[in-house]
Amino acid sequence: MRMKKRNRIVFCLICSLVFTMTACGTKEDKTTQSESVEITETETPAKVEESSKNNSTQEPDTSEDDIEYEGEASTVDMNKYKDVLDEHYQAFKEKWGAEKLINKGLSSLFTYCYKGNPLENIEYSFQDVNNDGYRELFLQTGSVDKFVKGMVFEMYTMKDGKPVQVFCGDERNRYYLSDTEEGAYFICNYSSSGATQSMWNYYTLNGDELNLQQGIIYDEESDEKNPWSMTYSEDESGNNTVDEKMALDIIKSYEKRQLLPDPFQFSLYNPE
Repeated sequence: MRMKKRNRIVFCLICSLVFTMTACGTKEDKTTQSESVEITETETPAKVEESSKNNSTQEPDTSEDDIEYEGEASTVDMNKYKDVLDEHYQAFKEKWGAEKLINKGLSSLFTYCYKGNPLENIEYSFQDVNNDGYRELFLQTGSVDKFVKGMVFEMYTMKDGKPVQVFCGDERNRYYLSDTEEGAYFICNYSSSGATQSMWNYYTLNGDELNLQQGIIYDEESDEKNPWSMTYSEDESGNNTVDEKMALDIIKSYEKRQLLPDPFQFSLYNPE
């Protein structure tokens, strides 16, 4: 019931986002992503509830189920994702090539950050994007390379007490994070199979899976005269033709809200 209510809220947010878009008179390249990334500060960590019994002094209960937190990385964050962070630290320290990264299930986009010291160029962060009280892990970078600026390379969440990968980006399948004024988060995915076919999909996180909330499709091969369409479904049955201006305005509205959570450099990470 909670997820149904959340989905209705997200749907309303999307409707609000579409109908409150400002007009844009400049036509942009279909495959150009915004380079302006808003780095926001999150709230301070919430308190860990202390319990006392029979008026005796007790250590605070720091079990994961009792912790609510936002803001800076906590011991809970680091411990939950330690294996993931350790593997990435080793990969960046040894400058694994694209082939090895892919074979290990990691993003080949990390190689764009190898100029200089990868441990300084690649960052990790934590953000609760589905409001369940527990934060996801993001692997990201700053502005080392123009192509990957503002991009999230990989995202992890917890399932059955273990970290699982939600997505892994590559050159033709790139991910960004956007927020809304109401506090919701969207995982924005731009994918392309060439100059004539591209997709901009906007997801929310449900458990360890991405749920499509809205998508913009450019498919010149299927319909050269009307290549733009909008969808709310993973299959093509829900596609509705839209004009180019509306499609680009929707894309820009998400791009304007792009952000990266407060980062931590791997150069300061201790794998021991």
